[in-house]
Amino acid sequence: MTIATLSEGPAILVGYAWRLQIEAEAPVFAEAASYAGHLRLKPSDPTLLAELSSADGGIQHITATVLELSLTPSQTAVLSPGRVVLDLVRTDLELRVGVGDEGERVTVRLDGKPAAGVALRGAGNGEIEVAKTDVRGVAELAGPNVLAYTEQGDVAFYPPLAPREPVEPPMPASNMERRQRSKSNVDERLEQQIQKNEMLYEQNIQLDYDANIDASLL
Repeated sequence: MTIATLSEGPAILVGYAWRLQIEAEAPVFAEAASYAGHLRLKPSDPTLLAELSSADGGIQHITATVLELSLTPSQTAVLSPGRVVLDLVRTDLELRVGVGDEGERVTVRLDGKPAAGVALRGAGNGEIEVAKTDVRGVAELAGPNVLAYTEQGDVAFYPPLAPREPVEPPMPASNMERRQRSKSNVDERLEQQIQKNEMLYEQNIQLDYDANIDASLL
């Protein structure tokens, strides 16, 4: 069974560390479990703003009913004012892939034990194959890319997803840079005004010239 809840959290201050403890009514947070979280503008947004996990310390087990979530200053520095959502899933499937008789030999363990009946998806050579692990937690299917998942929300990938490189926040403009941009804008407007004045001047001279010619012909 997958548990889905929606709750409000404290404000995230841009450029500062952030922490939130979430509490469940039942003891659903196993001590040996692993979790991952994705921060987005809204649940359907494909753009990932920040990522946290048990592996990098962004998600910590406190008790069987409490998890603590945290973001570093570098993660919050790239956020913009507004609302965000955080998706949290359990990801403690252990997935191992090796060479089998008919493709990739996949071994799945959950909480350190063989996991039977785990759904698998294998992708390779433009084909996708579906399988489930047997009582030993083993299956063979096409690779080399393998996804394992359960109805409880546990997910594992092979090859493992590469960690995201932290995004450095843009450096604020110095006073000198701001003055240079301001001077550049003034120079640009001045040049536009000069061109406009020259155009008006040439038009007026041409009008006077035409009037003189008309007067001479009379």
